[in-house]
Amino acid sequence: MINIVTKQAGKNRRPSGTLYGAYGEKSTQEYRGDAAGKLWRMGYYLYGGHMESDGLIDDRYFENNSFYAKFTSELADDVSLTFTGGSWYPDYKYYDWPAIDFDATTDVQNYLLTGK
Repeated sequence: MINIVTKQAGKNRRPSGTLYGAYGEKSTQEYRGDAAGKLWRMGYYLYGGHMESDGLIDDRYFENNSFYAKFTSELADDVSLTFTGGSWYPDYKYYDWPAIDFDATTDVQNYLLTGK
């Protein structure tokens, strides 16, 4: 697991990034990508990802969509301005009792906004 919050905005005009994809049992799949670079005096880092699975036991599915962005601008030699934002939206079933037609799920959207 890579902590995207600590990733730095790009410092080069030539963008760089990665793409990743995986597929496994029970329709388990993950896709993600990130890019970093610099436009004029502003550096950026962008991340987007999707994970999902039908669950290995008892139909305990999982799905998560995530996005994160960081922008940094050098205003002067010793002065910079940084903004970050992100969203994570996990949705999963963590308990299933078919005999009484009961299950428990959660889906909570999370947001992150910072500036410094």
